[in-house]
Amino acid sequence: MNFKVRAHSVTLRDSTRAYAEQKIATPLSKLLSRSASRIDVEITDLAHGSGKPCFRVSVHVFIPHAKTQVVHVEDEDMNAAIDLAGDKILRAVKRAREKRRDKARNSGEFIAPTHDFDEDDAAVDAAELGSAAL
Repeated sequence: MNFKVRAHSVTLRDSTRAYAEQKIATPLSKLLSRSASRIDVEITDLAHGSGKPCFRVSVHVFIPHAKTQVVHVEDEDMNAAIDLAGDKILRAVKRAREKRRDKARNSGEFIAPTHDFDEDDAAVDAAELGSAAL
């Protein structure tokens, strides 16, 4: 699984990169066993020097043969935004996985039994069981 963190108009420290990997990549790696899946995290400063900090964290999870899951979170604290984005993307990936499983379960048709069960058959089966016990 590839994990990439990019920052726009923010200086990205190693501690922030490690925090994002701990909060986003580690829980998702338990769900995504394929090595072909990719996680991209983008951290952007929306304040642009206006005084009040506002960070946007965007997480894109690319899963082969499935729909790409995307989450955007805005918050004043960068670590809080990473936490919220990690929770939201985990829920989104789980939900997509369940939808895919349900679709596979419900795709088959109902298979009817090969022979009908009659009351006469039940009487014969009961009589056979009674004679076999003696």
